[in-house]
Amino acid sequence: MTNIKILSEVGGRKVGDIVDLAPDAATYLVEAGYAEQVAGKAGQPKRAARTASTTSTAEQDEESSDES
Repeated sequence: MTNIKILSEVGGRKVGDIVDLAPDAATYLVEAGYAEQVAGKAGQPKRAARTASTTSTAEQDEESSDES
């Protein structure tokens, strides 16, 4: 099995999803430009985790400035 990151919505998968596919299917999606090969775990969209932590920091900064 090969882990790939979805770059374009295809087969019901959303952009940023990491899925584990058979090597032939993964190769097809990568060559077609729908995905890129990654080393992450399937089912773990890494981009979403980074966005959430960035948002939390921005919200904390706004709360701090409101108290002043």
